[in-house]
Amino acid sequence: MPACAPRDSGPADLLLTGGSVLDGSGAEPFVADVAVAEGRIQFVGDAAGQGTAARDTVSAEGLVVVPGFIDMHSHAELEADHGRDARAFLFQGITTVALGMDGGGSADARDRFAEWTAAGVGVNAFHFVGHNWVRRQVMGMADRAPTESEMDAMRALVRRGMDEGAHGLSSGLFYLPGNYAETEEVVELNRVAAEYEGAIYDTHDRDLGAAYPPFGYLESIAEAIRIGEEAGTKVIFSHFNAQGVHNYGRAPEGAALVEAARRRGVEVAGAHHSYTATQSNLRSYTIPSWAAAGGDSAMVRRFDHPDTVAIIDGQTREMLAIRGGAERLLFADPRPEDMATYQRPHQYSRGTVHVLVNGVFAVRDGEATLALAGRALVRGGQAWESMAPPGPGERK
Repeated sequence: MPACAPRDSGPADLLLTGGSVLDGSGAEPFVADVAVAEGRIQFVGDAAGQGTAARDTVSAEGLVVVPGFIDMHSHAELEADHGRDARAFLFQGITTVALGMDGGGSADARDRFAEWTAAGVGVNAFHFVGHNWVRRQVMGMADRAPTESEMDAMRALVRRGMDEGAHGLSSGLFYLPGNYAETEEVVELNRVAAEYEGAIYDTHDRDLGAAYPPFGYLESIAEAIRIGEEAGTKVIFSHFNAQGVHNYGRAPEGAALVEAARRRGVEVAGAHHSYTATQSNLRSYTIPSWAAAGGDSAMVRRFDHPDTVAIIDGQTREMLAIRGGAERLLFADPRPEDMATYQRPHQYSRGTVHVLVNGVFAVRDGEATLALAGRALVRGGQAWESMAPPGPGERK
């Protein structure tokens, strides 16, 4: 939100007056007016002094005016009727979400963009092609290394997703079938993403501290950095959190690995959440990965074998202990309640008064407008419907 010159082509669509502007540059806040026209910020400064007028004027005195926040690890359900308007995100000031995370994003980016565009969505959204999805398409739930022909097939799927506008490769090496992959496999697939300017490797890394059997908290961080460094992409840790009581106090050790990589010139960042609980699928935290190899039918057959299920039961109790024991599990009630707690999670955030998405009010005076002004964004930030995504080697 840098200072802009006044418009000379008639009134703006909207003028926000007298707000305390935080422009995202790290500079101190300053009081200014902000004009919006054709979905973009056109002017920041003294509107009266510059003679800037607008069709709609809203006082922002006593409020902070900021660029919309980007949720870099989202599981927004934009395809579903209940999630399309994205109110839960808008009330937090989030206007753009990243999807296809934890290795789950398909290579069919174009189809997803087309669906968002046709149905309408409440926020801007972009997409990652996922390692887990790619591996499952080619190898199912096989717990082994890929053949060369299988590697070629996985490379082709990653390339298709990137050609269609994906922002990079996501992985969920804690989850299945990603956990079955060796580091070198992920490096090779990330090399495909690296052919595209600005590509990101975003990872739910192999062991935040709750993996069974343990891979190692620091070893997991080093692996993720290696995957990005050797392939030549940026690296983002989806959850830079040391999980488990045995790792309490070790976050500075993990941060030191990130700082060392930055000194080598690797672009590495990590997202930290300050919550004392997490949400995930039950199998990942209660069923050892070997017991799920081959898919659900194979897993059920192991459950039916008395000797095998006894081993699984024992290891399940060990897995739960890593997370604090079975009594620490919580099944969230889906019904809306009065306050947003772990027991009563369905309550919109407070504090946002006005939220604009592409120049359209999504929240005005604290109330959702239900406007579906979001857009599908291809790599480089352009709206999907307006241009093709950059190809390999092309700049943003």
